[in-house]
Amino acid sequence: MNGLPSTRPGHLGPQERGRGFLPGEKVRYRCDKGYELERPVGGNALVCRVEKRRSAVWSPPSPSSSWPSCRRVDCGRPPLVDNGMVEVGDTRWNSTVFYLCDAGYRLLGNDRLHCSSRAQWISR
Repeated sequence: MNGLPSTRPGHLGPQERGRGFLPGEKVRYRCDKGYELERPVGGNALVCRVEKRRSAVWSPPSPSSSWPSCRRVDCGRPPLVDNGMVEVGDTRWNSTVFYLCDAGYRLLGNDRLHCSSRAQWISR
C-alpha cells in the first residue's frame, strides 16, 4: 500500500519514500526546515492496517493516537532591552524583530534579531 496522508510541511523519512508497504509496517514523518512535529499521542508514526473489508488504510498506532502534523517553529518572546523597546510582529521561524532606543540613548549591537529554524533569536 502507498497513499500516505500528507503532513505538509513535512515528509517521510528517506528510507520510506517511493515504496509500497505491507500491513503492520510503520512509516515515520519528519518536518521540513523551520517546522517541528506537533507531538501527537503515539509519536510520529503511522501504521498500515487491514480493515474488515481487506482494504489497507493508514492509521495512527492506537485509537487514542492522532495524525502527525508539522507546525512552524516559534522562538518565543525576544530578549528585552533597557531604555528601549522591541517591535514584535511575529515570533515564528523566519520572522524578524526590531529594537529601538528611548530618546537620549544609543543602540549598541544589532538593531534586529531573526527567528532561526532552531527556535532561537539570532543576529544576521
